[in-house]
Amino acid sequence: MVEKLIKITHIDQANIGERIREECQEYLLEDLDPEFKEPVLYPLKSWFDGTRASLTIFTARALGLDEELVLPAAATIELSHLYGNLISMIISGAEKFRGYDSLIKKYGYSIALLTTMYYREAISSAINDLPRPLQASRRINYALKSIIEGLKYKPTTLENYWEAAGLKSGILSETACILGASYDRVNNEILEGLGLYGFSIGIALQILEDINFTEANPSNVLTVLALSQNNFSKDNRWKDIFSLVKSDKLLRHRAISLKNYWVDVALKSLETISLDSDLLSFALILKEVM
Repeated sequence: MVEKLIKITHIDQANIGERIREECQEYLLEDLDPEFKEPVLYPLKSWFDGTRASLTIFTARALGLDEELVLPAAATIELSHLYGNLISMIISGAEKFRGYDSLIKKYGYSIALLTTMYYREAISSAINDLPRPLQASRRINYALKSIIEGLKYKPTTLENYWEAAGLKSGILSETACILGASYDRVNNEILEGLGLYGFSIGIALQILEDINFTEANPSNVLTVLALSQNNFSKDNRWKDIFSLVKSDKLLRHRAISLKNYWVDVALKSLETISLDSDLLSFALILKEVM
């Protein structure tokens, strides 16, 4: 999505997504045995998104900071997002994940586990390059634990889904904005507003990912919405639900409405703080492309 954002906004001439990707790759290749290069880079090449990581860069820019300085923070966020995807893939054991062959299918379960460990090490390495790394480490560790906790959820109501989405995506996106501000001393009011924006936009991003990737998944927002219809036979319940998720346009429209609601909540959280126009412009255009 980040490439689409840059194309539409013309915020700068450099490809921010590519810069984040290169920064991630640099950390992943540190002290890496060449034998493992292909599987370790496979998630980065296949599942790279960059939207949450971009929040870090545009938050820093909104505060008048040099975005080059915050690339390690952006890489930390993206690597954390990919790490969460790896954990999700391992838990599910799926052969397809996010539209690609899973790492398990392509390289085997043992290599998938080793790759996940490499991503965790790369995150720790990136954190060491951040200002106040101990504080950053606490935030990232909390976000990673939250992602794993969120993956345990099997929500059957929207209320449960919001809790799961907040854990899987909201807290990491909140951390992205706060890390972007960590290169400068900002007051608590600004930090709180940035955190609320990140958390809410993170829930919207989770809904968007659920809409785009409709693999059979009990945690998908479309599945939760389908469950609310309560008209499935007991014997074929999940089969009928997953079939509906793939075909029912009304479910998608309802999910899009929920996504738009959380984007609006995110924008309102920025109205109370004074920021440079870059983040506000980014936030508004993010709403359009989502």
